[in-house]
Amino acid sequence: MGKGFTLKLAWNNIKQNRKFYLPYVLASVGIIMMFYIMCYLAFNKGLASLAGAEYISFIMVLGCVIIGIFSIIFIFYINSFLMKRRNKEIGLYNILGMEKKHIGKILFTENLITSLFSIVAGLLIGVLFSKLVHMILCKIMGVSVPIVFNISWIGVVFTAIFFGALFLLVLLRNQMKIHLAKPIELLHGSSVGEQEPKTKIVMSVIGVICLAAGYIIAITIDNPLQAIALFFVAVVLVIIGTYLLFTTVSIVVLKALRRNKNYYYKPGHFTAVSGMLYRMKQNAVGMANICILSTMVLVMVSTTVCMSAGINDVIDQMTPKDVTVSQVFIDEPDMNKMEPAYLDSTLSGLKAVAARSDVKAKGTTNFTAAAIALKLKDTSFEFGDSYSIMNIITADEYERITGEKAGISGNEVISSGTETPDTFTYGGESYTTVKYVKNLMASGNINGVNTYNIVVSNLSKVKSMVRAAGDAYNGMTYIATFDTDSSNSATEAMAQKYANCSSVGGGRVRLRSDIKNQLGGFTGGFLFLGIFLGLVFTFAAALIIYYKQISEGYYDKEKFEIMQKVGMGKAEVRKSIRSQVVAVFFVPLIVAGCHMAGAFNMVRQMLSLFSLNNVGLFVECSALTFLAFAAIYAFVYLVTAKEYYKIVQWGEQ
Repeated sequence: MGKGFTLKLAWNNIKQNRKFYLPYVLASVGIIMMFYIMCYLAFNKGLASLAGAEYISFIMVLGCVIIGIFSIIFIFYINSFLMKRRNKEIGLYNILGMEKKHIGKILFTENLITSLFSIVAGLLIGVLFSKLVHMILCKIMGVSVPIVFNISWIGVVFTAIFFGALFLLVLLRNQMKIHLAKPIELLHGSSVGEQEPKTKIVMSVIGVICLAAGYIIAITIDNPLQAIALFFVAVVLVIIGTYLLFTTVSIVVLKALRRNKNYYYKPGHFTAVSGMLYRMKQNAVGMANICILSTMVLVMVSTTVCMSAGINDVIDQMTPKDVTVSQVFIDEPDMNKMEPAYLDSTLSGLKAVAARSDVKAKGTTNFTAAAIALKLKDTSFEFGDSYSIMNIITADEYERITGEKAGISGNEVISSGTETPDTFTYGGESYTTVKYVKNLMASGNINGVNTYNIVVSNLSKVKSMVRAAGDAYNGMTYIATFDTDSSNSATEAMAQKYANCSSVGGGRVRLRSDIKNQLGGFTGGFLFLGIFLGLVFTFAAALIIYYKQISEGYYDKEKFEIMQKVGMGKAEVRKSIRSQVVAVFFVPLIVAGCHMAGAFNMVRQMLSLFSLNNVGLFVECSALTFLAFAAIYAFVYLVTAKEYYKIVQWGEQ
């Protein structure tokens, strides 16, 4: 077979099958473009000068890894649709006398054309849009960027090598499949999966156990460190459970519907149930893939949006004013640092240091808090768990901070930070929370733990609570805050002088502007990555749905033609099609919503690592994300359903 003939036949095959090849090529171009852009950002030297650059670089490298892994799975999965659709055509070539080596040459040429076009087009578009994406990232982070066009040659080489190797593996897989298959198998390859699947009790039980275990882990976790440690375990269990349940439980449900004669023996129900049952093995895998991708989009986007929307609360908690001065006194035996005399003298010293540095301090206030390591179990605090901290201050200090009367006595407390129960037990005594105040104390850092800030009636009460804590007492933290109109350089000079003149080590000064820049880089990078990957996975889910509709349309065409001939009207056919398509489309979305709800507690715990404890905000972000994704999902349904109807020829033309 001549090279010219092989090239001509390969190109003609691509044109004849453009309905299948075009989405595949466009998807490949899109993934390659996105992979290059992520590499461009990961290796971009200009980002190194931004605040939080170390976070941004890590996030972009993580994005490269995620897109790379996803690309392998996605391209192999979509290629399987293409090959299954073309099995009959390839088998016919073989029966008509074409040797397998000649078929292999044709497949090689087709793969070479689509791969080269995808890589070249993907890189060109990626280079074209990389600067725009860079500017969008900087806009999200709130920084300016010079408009200078450049190309990441490292990204170009890495992208070309990675996807060249990936397309080569796809080709080898196709060649091996053709070489090992018999012509008769290829002719009937597009009909594989039509045999009725068996009910698999063992797989159903394993699926239920995996899914239940993943949900239990996610729902029962009560601290951020466990959430991070078990997150991957829970995700794997839910993914396994999702695949098994779509494969097994769906068959059980459909067979139960078939046994219900009153439901099954109706024209619309008969065709829908029987059609889905006989192809459920293929349907289940596709539906599970759509469900997992949808869950990834929902969790990723809602989390990153919540991080971005709640970052100001975190900044307010860490540095409620322009400057926060802090010192930690470990195992300090006396309580004199909570006395007004000590607080007055240290505040006067701080003002003197600020004045010598030409820093004008406004609205100065300070306090000293006793720290206790503990854990809240139901409504009782237990000592010793280091992932929860209680900071205790007196009513006098509360009045210094707020300028308001505390109005508490006995075992009444005012709560801030992580909210305490209305009534709780501490050291065998019962306490009552009379009020919650937002951002009462500056935390000084993102500690990744539940931080209970409480105000008690007097210093004697603090001493008794410290004695009750025993070894769980973690010392004291002194914090002073003030606003200033001075420059950052003057404030930084003041910070250095304060550290040098401090009589006790550990003193430090935090500027609100620095914290804002650092967290802006961190949350901005995550928001960008979440939206970026969300678009990738949404596009992938849409393409999988498209191929499912196309493949099922060709399978159903003959069936509906036969049903038409034996007396089923067009209206009945349309109703049957609609019921089947709607089920295949929206069951994955519903299950994804359930997964999102199941993961809510675990994600909330991980968000608390960044001091994001606003549950209401996370609920709002999750709900809005689900509604937005559902709208996009419905649009994809409308578009792909039309293609399905066109193929079976009884719907819209």
